Amino acid sequence: MGSPCTDVCKLDQETGLCLGCFRSREEIKTFRSMDDAAKLDLFDELLKRRAAKEQTKSPRS
Repeated sequence: MGSPCTDVCKLDQETGLCLGCFRSREEIKTFRSMDDAAKLDLFDELLKRRAAKEQTKSPRS
């Protein structure tokens, strides 16, 4: 299973999450040792984090 890394690799000072892949430092560190089920769970969580971030960036009517 591939990595969610997008080669941005910069941590947001407020959230502590990577601005590219939305993983925490701990999630980045442990990703390779996770089993496939844990990786799939993390991918689901990353999609939620990305969607939440995009929601806060979009202009409000």
